[in-house]
Amino acid sequence: MTSLRFDPNVPLELLNGSGMVLEAIFVLLMLGYLWRETARRGLTIRAWFCGGLPPSMHFAVAVIVFDGGVLIRTAFVWVWRRFYGAGEFGPWFMLAFMLAAALIAIGAIYKIRAISRPDYGDGPWLLSIAAVLAFLMASLYFR
Repeated sequence: MTSLRFDPNVPLELLNGSGMVLEAIFVLLMLGYLWRETARRGLTIRAWFCGGLPPSMHFAVAVIVFDGGVLIRTAFVWVWRRFYGAGEFGPWFMLAFMLAAALIAIGAIYKIRAISRPDYGDGPWLLSIAAVLAFLMASLYFR
């Protein structure tokens, strides 16, 4: 019996590249939405930095932060697969992946906060942070 063998680099490179293009388009469209919504509502810089945004805009910012991290991660995975043959990567790639992971985590917590805070207060997003910290500690402990 023979097994079907193929090089997974090309399909994975194409999937990551396609995801990168779609994420970039989405992030740009979301930034445009926030720009237009800010003008429509007559919001000032102070509203942006002093808690004066409506819940829908808080959620949009959270999605942009999360998807910005996904865009960075996807772009670097595509570059790594395309130009480095998915081999070893150095400190710049590690720094990019760490930045992307931080943005994804912050964006996820911010999304949880944006949708739960109006109805449930601060408990859900603070518990989410505690759950992530417990996961990280347990992962390191049982390594």
